[in-house]
Amino acid sequence: MTTTVVRANGSRSVRADTVPAKRRFDCFYLYPTNSIESTVNSDLTIQPSETSNAMDQASRFSKQRNVWAPMYKSVTVNGLAQANSTDPGAYTVAYNSVLSAWTDFLAYYDDGATVIFIGHSQGSIMLIKLLEAQIDPNPTLRSLMVTAIIAGGNVTVPTGKTEGATFQNIPICTASDLSGCVIAYSSFPSQPRPMPTSVFPVRASVSTAGRPPPMGSRWPVSTRLTSAEGPPISRPTGR
Repeated sequence: MTTTVVRANGSRSVRADTVPAKRRFDCFYLYPTNSIESTVNSDLTIQPSETSNAMDQASRFSKQRNVWAPMYKSVTVNGLAQANSTDPGAYTVAYNSVLSAWTDFLAYYDDGATVIFIGHSQGSIMLIKLLEAQIDPNPTLRSLMVTAIIAGGNVTVPTGKTEGATFQNIPICTASDLSGCVIAYSSFPSQPRPMPTSVFPVRASVSTAGRPPPMGSRWPVSTRLTSAEGPPISRPTGR
């Protein structure tokens, strides 16, 4: 796998890595908003945009991890305005699909391995809810968590604390050698600078009270996606 390393001072170098036969962790990756389907929520048909996001954002992790990238019923690009105003239930549809995928993952694919969670944008919104509802209150599942990387997501803690707001038991990472913690950040271009009142992303209200998760998230079995620019990663596909 060939990767361009960009350092803080702007210098760059190209590094080639190989994929080991045995990998240490599993990785559970949730892609961002990208579907251009006309409906508010996407279906589970694999689109080039989902495949591209998985390759661009998650393939690097294949060096040490088995990367699992489930299809889920994400809110589409065309459905964002409706989901953020008149149809907030669209986020619940998306979350229930993610929950179904997580349940499948634990039952059939993880085999007790420790897990790194990765999300971006809408994937981060879904991942925060999954961690809140499933991982944070469960000591057994927390013990499987290596870290969670939540890009473009809002994780908050009380002043002077490392947990206690978004998560009650999962702390934020405060050192590079910690595990079982969360890394969360949002980035903006240097110009134009965001307005002082900017908030990204809008935190969707996701409720699952009284609603069983619908089955339907599709999962990889043995199909692998390969690219000249990256190692094999688990491809979103159907069972």
